[in-house]
Amino acid sequence: MSWRMMNHRQRRLSAPPCGKERPSSSKTFLRREDRGRGSVAWMWPSTADGDLLLEQVSVDPAYRGKRIGSALIQGVVDRGRAEGFAGVVLTTFRDIPWNGPLYRRLGFKTMRDAEIGPELRALRRRETEAGLDVLERECLRKRITR
Repeated sequence: MSWRMMNHRQRRLSAPPCGKERPSSSKTFLRREDRGRGSVAWMWPSTADGDLLLEQVSVDPAYRGKRIGSALIQGVVDRGRAEGFAGVVLTTFRDIPWNGPLYRRLGFKTMRDAEIGPELRALRRRETEAGLDVLERECLRKRITR
C-alpha cells in the first residue's frame, strides 16, 4: 500500500476519486492505495475557525481494523503541529463505532456548544440541510501539543 497526496477541485462525499477520476485544485486530498485495488482510504483536511478540519475520512470496510484511518488522522495531527495549528476539529456521528468512539480513543474531545466557532456551526447547518440528524452528531476537537 502507498500514500498519495493530491489536490482536488470537486468534492464527492459519497466516494473517493479513484481510477481515472483525479480531483484537482488547491485543497489537499490524501488517500491510501493498495496495488490492484485502488483507493482503500481517503480524507480531505481543510480549516475551520483557525483549526485544521477533517472534512471527510473514509476507509473501505474490507480494510477496517488495520489502523489505516488512524494513520491518516495522525498524519493530519502531525501536519497541524508542524504548521502551528492549535487543534484539529471534525463533525461526526456520536455513537457509530468507527466514528465518535474511534475519534475519542484517538484523543478527540466533545466540544461544548460555546466552543463551536462560526465556521463549524455553518458546517453543522449544511449537514442538517443535507438531511443529517444533528442530534446524532457531535463536534470533536483534539488539542495539538507542541
